[in-house]
Amino acid sequence: MSTTVMITGAAGFIGRHCVNVARMRKHRVIAAVRSQASICTSWVNDPLIDVVVMDLASEDHSYLEKAVMRADAVIHAAASLTGNDTRQAHDTVLATRKLISAMSNMPREQRKLILVSSIAVYDVAGMQAGSLLNESAPIENNPDQRDAYCRSKLLQEAVAMEAAKTDKLDLFVMRPGAVFGQNRLWNGHLGYPLGPILLRFGKVGQVPVSYVEHCAKALVLAAEVPLSGIDVLNVVDDDLPDRATYIRAMRRSGWPKVVIPVSWRIVAVFAAMCGHIPNMPGLLRSAVLKSRMMPLRYDNTKLKKRLGWQGDLSFDAAMQRVINFQGKAG
Repeated sequence: MSTTVMITGAAGFIGRHCVNVARMRKHRVIAAVRSQASICTSWVNDPLIDVVVMDLASEDHSYLEKAVMRADAVIHAAASLTGNDTRQAHDTVLATRKLISAMSNMPREQRKLILVSSIAVYDVAGMQAGSLLNESAPIENNPDQRDAYCRSKLLQEAVAMEAAKTDKLDLFVMRPGAVFGQNRLWNGHLGYPLGPILLRFGKVGQVPVSYVEHCAKALVLAAEVPLSGIDVLNVVDDDLPDRATYIRAMRRSGWPKVVIPVSWRIVAVFAAMCGHIPNMPGLLRSAVLKSRMMPLRYDNTKLKKRLGWQGDLSFDAAMQRVINFQGKAG
């Protein structure tokens, strides 16, 4: 059944793919973007895509309130991937508060939020190597030991869950892994980049990847299925490579030129020794290092059962598609 889906951050990496998937599935789309310049040209002649230019964190709520009133579900993909706590608090947490405030004026049956969070919120440091990470894994309870991105996602989830617990909305918390696609092959689970060189911190353990088209499909499916209350879903692909396999595939893009293996456990010892030093790089802080490098297994059973989701491509096929497209674009 066709519905109207509002997508925040619609011009972003994940958001624009959500627009494409929603349209392929015959939904009307309200595409919320931050600037006129970011509007995709393919949207202009589509009568079922309504583009709304707005800053979600702005004091002026009028555009936001009018937009959400027309939606049957909201996919909230707008967020900041980089920056310090101040920027994250504005672009991610405050924007989410403003969006939820605007949704409170909607009829109760339309208040359905699909929040794009992150698999980074889990307390990986408390897990054992080789463990299975699924939705029952503990959430990080020492956010001060993590990076600004993790802290912002924890706060964002807390804001949304509080609203859902007080019956202000129904909520899917979607926690994608490392989303990859055109012009985004790197992720922090691989090691440390130094120009043409990659220091590879270990080769075993699955990389929790989600091909961007697979991720967008999961988010749109979540907008379609019935929901009452709160549900949490990790979004990772079926075919998860280990670190060595991912890096070997990524090298077909031309980078890295040189891979130097380094034991992450040795780096962890050094990080523990330097833990008292302020402003150390992320990978030289124990909790951050373990959250990215602990060799784990990842599970998407709940995603498939709850949404009927299936990935369309193997890891190698998805990676090759990305590299081929980048080669043509270059």
